[in-house]
Amino acid sequence: MGRGGRALSQVFETRGAARRIAALGCALVVVGLAPSARAGGLYLQEFATPSMSVAGAGRQSLAEDASTAWHNPAGMTRLEAQQFMAGAGGVVGDINFDAEPGSLPGSSAGPIGGFGPIVTGFYVLPLGERWRFGASLLSFSAAALDYRSEWTGRFQAQDVDILTMALTPTLAYKVSDWLSVGIGGTLLYAQLDMKLATPVMPEGRLHLDDLDAFDAGLSGSLLLTPREGTRIGVRYIETLEPDVSGKLRFSGPIPPDLRLSLQIPFPQSVEVGFYQELGERWALLGTFRWEDWSRFGRLPVSIGPVDAVGKTGWHDTVGYALGVHYQLDEDWRLQAGMAYDTSPVKASDRHPAFPIDRQIRYAVGVQHQWTESVNVGIAFEYADYGTAKIRNTKNPARPVLGEFSKNDLFFLSVNLNWTARAER
Repeated sequence: MGRGGRALSQVFETRGAARRIAALGCALVVVGLAPSARAGGLYLQEFATPSMSVAGAGRQSLAEDASTAWHNPAGMTRLEAQQFMAGAGGVVGDINFDAEPGSLPGSSAGPIGGFGPIVTGFYVLPLGERWRFGASLLSFSAAALDYRSEWTGRFQAQDVDILTMALTPTLAYKVSDWLSVGIGGTLLYAQLDMKLATPVMPEGRLHLDDLDAFDAGLSGSLLLTPREGTRIGVRYIETLEPDVSGKLRFSGPIPPDLRLSLQIPFPQSVEVGFYQELGERWALLGTFRWEDWSRFGRLPVSIGPVDAVGKTGWHDTVGYALGVHYQLDEDWRLQAGMAYDTSPVKASDRHPAFPIDRQIRYAVGVQHQWTESVNVGIAFEYADYGTAKIRNTKNPARPVLGEFSKNDLFFLSVNLNWTARAER
């Protein structure tokens, strides 16, 4: 980061000392915020599907509605007729940061989180006896944080809005009665909007508006059914690396015109899930997942004519989830589950634009067979993102010390799955 800042300073050397200070400040801030531009760090687990009410447990193996087009495309071979699912809901954050002695002068921050919508869609179409086509539209990573302008970490983040949208066409083939395979493509759109203070006297503000990019990748999956009532699902998603770019706007005494390009890796992941029936009414579901967040350790950044690398200190994560289904009667099913994910980053490397620590999720929900063709459900989930302590003293002039006394998200969603009438 220092080399990039010095190089940028040299570029602006002939334009006056004040302009060099402004440009250098932009460089340091932009490279410093690189760890925040990860669109969630850990992927979202909430897609307004029935699996949300078991905290995502066993979603790779359930394969009973159109959402399997996303959770495990190979599972589409279990669906005998055309299906469509729509999901909708929202998330509310309860997030507060408490600054500690030794931090840069400024206030604590809170409430930080607001309301965010959840809208998803899934479709499955049978193509003969063995083939299935599917498609999904969803966001698998997002953020919306609004800190106070005078808070202690204002040089790292003030407002953060990150959005991704993914369209995923998929294809599945039934190899045998116990094995199905699936393959998919992902077309990803990513957008970053951010504001933060700059170390220019008097303090200015840096705006990163509508930095966006597209990228595409592949995924593969398996569904194994060793015996009736037992299913095992495996899913792999390859790394996506959109290169977001756009102009930096600087509100302050000396506004340089610079263009930023930042490569954001959405790392590869592997998920394994199981579904096991326990008698006529009960079923047990579980998931293990690995996410390659060490790939996020170095972020290439271009600021005007200068290339640099932001180092994040991120490492791989693993997650576990366990859930249960209870069939109350022919039309009603109760669901509950919990999940745990390890932290991707230490306190010394954590960035306030994303206060992510270890994560614990608790979820409940219900599914109701409303008619022969329509199934509806509702799910609630509480996600505890930990204290997310920050011990960021890498820049002695602007240290950020503290923790998040509140770091909770609350999700509520509904889903509706329609199944076409079987041809007679």
